[in-house]
Amino acid sequence: MKIWKNFLPTEQEIRQISVISPGAYFFDGQSDPRSSVIYFPQENGTWLSISWDYFDVEFKFEIYGISVEHLERSRAFLVEAGIIPDFSELKFLIRTEWIRPTEIGEVPDGFEQIIEENGPLSKIPGTATSIATSLYGVTFNGGSEGAAMMIAIDDAASYTLKSSTDPVEINAMEESCDLLTLPEILDWNPPK
Repeated sequence: MKIWKNFLPTEQEIRQISVISPGAYFFDGQSDPRSSVIYFPQENGTWLSISWDYFDVEFKFEIYGISVEHLERSRAFLVEAGIIPDFSELKFLIRTEWIRPTEIGEVPDGFEQIIEENGPLSKIPGTATSIATSLYGVTFNGGSEGAAMMIAIDDAASYTLKSSTDPVEINAMEESCDLLTLPEILDWNPPK
């Protein structure tokens, strides 16, 4: 029997992300690492923060994902991290991770005989025994001159978020995740 855990933000939190607008975004200049939380000003004077988070799926199997928090006021020492360009479409990157038994000879005999992998839903093998899905990032597409930007968990630097306008990097992240629109992520449930 497969165990599938869903660590996506709540509907309200997803909707809060969906109203991020073009303009400056910030990090806490006194935080270490500085990019562990990113802050977005909202039109009504409040703030939205997204941060990397750690979720336990089961013993010795955990994943990273994004958590969301609504703040009544900004944190002290905020420093501009960058500018979100004009965009016409925001999409959500969801990453699924799973563990599966190894095949004969896949790992040395003295090692635990399981493999942890990640990717889009279409890559989950039938042998997966435990599966989890989380929000891994967002992309801002379209707008002036087809500008594209991504804010996502940084796989190369633990416990941080990154932003990128590099089309190759954005494309690689989109291929390693499922890319969902707002209605799609609000309707998403783990497959049976």
